[in-house]
Amino acid sequence: MLQESLLYFIFIFSVIVFACAEPWSVALLQILIACLLLLVTWKGRLSFSGPVQRWLVPGILILVFIGGLQSLQERPASFPNTTLFFTTSVWATRKAILLWLSYAALLLCAPTVLADPSRLRRFSWLVFSLGVFTAAAGLGIRSANTGLLLGFRQLPYWGVAPFGPFVNRDHAASFLAMTGLMGWGLFFSKLPGLSDSRYRTKFFDSLALSLLALAMVGTIAFCLFKTGSRGGTHAFFMATGFMGFLASTFFTKGRWRYLSYTGLLSACGIYAYLLHQFPQWRGYVDGNWIDALQWRASMYRSGLEMFRDFPVTGVGLGSFMHGFPPYQEPLVKGVVEHIHGDWLESILQAGIFGFAALAASLLAVLAIGLHRWVRCPSRELRALSGGALGGVIVLSIHMFMEFPFQIPANAVTLLLLLCMVGSRAILKGKRPDEDEFSSPQPPIWMKTVVTVFAIGMIGFSIPPIIAEGCYFLGQQSPDHSKAYFFNRAVSWDPNPKYARNLGQAYSKAASKSPLARPTLLRKGLDATATLERRYPLDSRLRKYREYSVYILGRQKG
Repeated sequence: MLQESLLYFIFIFSVIVFACAEPWSVALLQILIACLLLLVTWKGRLSFSGPVQRWLVPGILILVFIGGLQSLQERPASFPNTTLFFTTSVWATRKAILLWLSYAALLLCAPTVLADPSRLRRFSWLVFSLGVFTAAAGLGIRSANTGLLLGFRQLPYWGVAPFGPFVNRDHAASFLAMTGLMGWGLFFSKLPGLSDSRYRTKFFDSLALSLLALAMVGTIAFCLFKTGSRGGTHAFFMATGFMGFLASTFFTKGRWRYLSYTGLLSACGIYAYLLHQFPQWRGYVDGNWIDALQWRASMYRSGLEMFRDFPVTGVGLGSFMHGFPPYQEPLVKGVVEHIHGDWLESILQAGIFGFAALAASLLAVLAIGLHRWVRCPSRELRALSGGALGGVIVLSIHMFMEFPFQIPANAVTLLLLLCMVGSRAILKGKRPDEDEFSSPQPPIWMKTVVTVFAIGMIGFSIPPIIAEGCYFLGQQSPDHSKAYFFNRAVSWDPNPKYARNLGQAYSKAASKSPLARPTLLRKGLDATATLERRYPLDSRLRKYREYSVYILGRQKG
């Protein structure tokens, strides 16, 4: 029970705490996952026999191994290609390695926790309920015309539209789409209770739950539309239609199959009509593609140029933004942290080898999940499995045009849905007392290895929390103390964001002290010199250095 509660808390934490999109929240998420791994190892039955553990975990470990080789050499992407493995940012690659290892740890222990049909049911309702909460919170806050995150917290970024606990509405749309597909699974899981004679005594209970699930799916779909995310809305429709077609093909016969096909075709026709009536939603208005699609096309062109230069092993796991500036077209302004396409970004960062390992392992799990879905003897569990499978598919579609997987909340949701798809409970479809769900205890040496690994994850996750604390104190402190706290943040975690704020603190202090201006500017240049050399393509660091050198030159003149 404790393991199940901790897993549910991890899932809720990943979404509610601003989608875990900031360093401190990511670090806390990693610590929680490490604690769950320790708990399952010593108090539960850690298993390595499920499809997720056999296929997806090795794929992630191959990706991590490539990242480890890349982290041995750091150089800008603009340098001549003299080595196969390199990264444009050792700091970013090590961060990505730790995060991917956390995902692997979650995949190791979550299937063990979700190996019971009753737990699958509870988790399905939890996913769906959290989606409804996100939809209601986002809709309510948007109607209040406020830019505050969840109505009370100032956004950490400018120029983005929040929705619920998500900083970006497109990432919220990805989460809503996954939970919406899970809602369809819950809706269809209650339909057998309306017709099966064995459940006639619970007819009204099943009817009430079915209507509730249907109403909640409608709420999520409406709020998904209100996010304004074209990609998320189209992905939801495509995944719903695709899963409906598969379900009609595998689980209906005769006239019911033809009626299902007719309904799906009618829905497609209605959707096509709506796209014709609202050209903004197809991205083509008055004979021109909208700006958002033109920017994406520009980034994709630049990404293909980058791929041609580094096709085999990429520019470094997690370090896309540090290698992209030389390829960025003038059409795209500002700093591009992620290309709007997770699949393309994974190829650019880990090359063909890393992408092939990850894609092959994911396809293997999906193939096994599809096979288990079709063979599941329980209609209720089959519907839940179909909802989870649809959630995986809808995010996979959205990942072609957005970067939802870079948001840990969406990544954790996807991974847990994959654990549901590959669960043994789906294949058996029996009660716990009818089937043996327990696994043999791993040997003591394996427990020791896992324990050392989990403790290491916790240890490496603590410095970013301390650094974020120093950064927060620096933002809240008087001007004369800001440089001290930002310097402490850089010493704990060499994040370029801290270095930029450190330089700005010295510049601000210099502007207020004309007599000490040269000394303060030189201190700022010295304090940021190491990171400026490590990230020569960081436009914000470069502009700060150019400004400081210009002011010092004028002082001498």
